[in-house]
Order: sequence, then C-alpha cells, then structure tokens
Amino acid sequence: MINDSLSHDAGDQLLCAVAERLRSLARKEDTLSRLGGDEFVMIFPSLGSEAQIVTVAQKILKSFLKPFHVTGKNINVYASIGISVYPTDGKTVNTLLSNADMAMYHAKFLGGNQFSFYTNKLNKQTSLQFQQELDLQKAIINHEFFLLYQPQFEINTRQIRSMEALIRWNHPKKGIILPLDFIPTAESSGLIVPIGEWVLRETCRQIREWRKKGLPEIPVACNVASKQLRQRNFLATVQSILQEYSIEPQWLEIEITENVIIDREIQKIIKKLKSMGVQIILDDFGTGNSSLNLLKQVAVDSLKIDQSFIQNISKSPGDEAIIDAIIAIAQSMNFNIIAEGVETQNQFQFLKKRQCHDIQGFLMSKPLSPEEAARLLREKNV
Repeated sequence: MINDSLSHDAGDQLLCAVAERLRSLARKEDTLSRLGGDEFVMIFPSLGSEAQIVTVAQKILKSFLKPFHVTGKNINVYASIGISVYPTDGKTVNTLLSNADMAMYHAKFLGGNQFSFYTNKLNKQTSLQFQQELDLQKAIINHEFFLLYQPQFEINTRQIRSMEALIRWNHPKKGIILPLDFIPTAESSGLIVPIGEWVLRETCRQIREWRKKGLPEIPVACNVASKQLRQRNFLATVQSILQEYSIEPQWLEIEITENVIIDREIQKIIKKLKSMGVQIILDDFGTGNSSLNLLKQVAVDSLKIDQSFIQNISKSPGDEAIIDAIIAIAQSMNFNIIAEGVETQNQFQFLKKRQCHDIQGFLMSKPLSPEEAARLLREKNV
C-alpha cells in the first residue's frame, strides 16, 4: 500500500522502521523475523497465560498508534495480529504459522488494528472469506456490480438536493448482496481499490446520461474508502474520470467516514479534492474518533448524522442530545447537515424542528434504479 501511495523506496524504509519498532518490543529470548511483504513473525517462548499474550498484543498495537517518519512524512500504519499458541493450535512450525495467518486474516476482516486468536471455527470462516475474495475478483471481471441511487431531500421544500450512489452485487448464485456483506472482504483484500474506481466511473457515466436526457442536474455522492484515498494516483484518477465524462467537479460528492480524517496524509488529499471543486461529506458522523479541531482543519462541506442516532429518536434522550449537539456544531461551522436513515414522520418532524438541512431515508425514497431516479428527477419534488 505504501509503495502505491508513495514509492518503493519509501516502502522499504517503512518496513525497516516497522521492524525496528517491533524489535524494540521484543525481549532477548524472543524472536522477530520477516516472512515477506509486510508480514512479520514474533515468537514469544515464555508467555505463560492468555492474559500475558493479550497484554503483549495490545502493547504492539499501541506502539503503532505513533506515526512512522519516512521520507520527511508522518505515515500512519495499522497492524493486524494473528495469534497461535503451541501446542494447543499446532505442534509444527508450518501448522502454527498457517493458523496464525488465518487469525491475522480474521483480524484484518474485522477492520484492522486488532488482534485475533486462532480458533477451530476460523478454519471454516477463513475458507468462506477466501472464497468471497475469489468471487469478488470474478465479479470485477464479469461486471456483476450495479448502482442504486438514494435521493437526499431538502427538509423544508422536499426538493431533491443530491443522490448517493449505493453499490450492490448481483452474485450469479446468491442473488443480490448488500455492501455490508462484502465490503469488509473487499477492504481487507485490497479489492476495494478497483471496485471503488468502478463506482466513481459508473457514477460519472450516469450523471452524463441524465444530463443527455435534459434532466435537472444535482450532485451525486460516492463512498470512498481510506485505501482508495491512499493510492498515489487517486487524485489523478478522479480528474481523469471527470474529464472522460465531461463532468464538472461540483457535481461529484465524496463521502468518507469520520475515522479517515485522523490521517494527516488523507487530510491533504481531502484539501486537494476540495480545491478541485469536489464536495466532501463526512459520513456516519458521531460514531468515530474525530475532534472539533480536525473538523476545523479539514473543513468538509457536509456532516451526515449516523442513522443509529436517527433510529433512536423518541427512544433515547441521550441520542437526541447527541443529534442536537451535532446540528449545533455543524451550524456554527457552516457545514451542511444531512440525516440518514429517516424512516418515520416523528423523526422527520424532530429534525425539521432543529433545522437539519437535508434528509435521506425510506420515508422519502428507497434506493432507486437509474430509470426510477430519472423519473423522480423529472418530477423534481415529492
């Protein structure tokens, strides 16, 4: 990943820095070895309990919270740790390595920056994950993905303000698969990069098709993963796609999750996207680890309140208070406010009373096919 976003030399320097940091955590009797690529093995011969193993794993993960300084840049690296224990999980080196690898893959699948112990259940689970990875590779080749478009409405006028492009997978055997059930595998395997580029390209192609039909122009938002943003050619890819379909940057919105903006390198990418004219939406706001200072530095265009808070309107005073706070923050910083997952009139009225700008959810519209979205755009309101 570093080789893609910076250079091969920077990647080599980073691997050396990672090795040195791991070495500083090892004792004299411990062994550190690089397997290949970005994978390292550490052997701890004298850890006597699971609690001790957990302590060591947590210590390693904590050490990776500090950025690595490479080629004059601070680079954030996230570790995934798989653990196998002798003799419970194997009595040979090959078995222990294989089982630790399965556990590491599981830690990656959970989102990275975590550790996972090997269990017998992982054999079947990991096998399923590998199979899904193979299926995803075939899906890219066979064009099995498609997009739906869910409108976002201005809360007072109920006019369409924008749409969000939502990916679906038409699996040849399993039918329609939702993102929640395949995006984690796409991210852990790196396939999110070509899939994400397809989403950007297909979105811009669709914007052009609607334009050809003389439909009202509105922005369309694409979800972009951190691995995409870290690609060295990401900005050039966005510019190339916009030029290919003759789309002005203001008609493309990019949605990123809250935790992504913690990374300083990604902050720079976001600022460059904004300078191009692309709109930035901070998705799932309220669930991550960003700070008000970060919000001020990055200066996104919109905050999208996570649907978990919206669903608890009238059920949880605490969540209602969080919504109030998010809206107050957004208003004070001149951010547009979007509430997602709006499904009831009660939620609608709650948000309208608090001057939320835009809403998205099944109360107003389900995700639509391109043809259904075109019909709605002709009507322009509901």
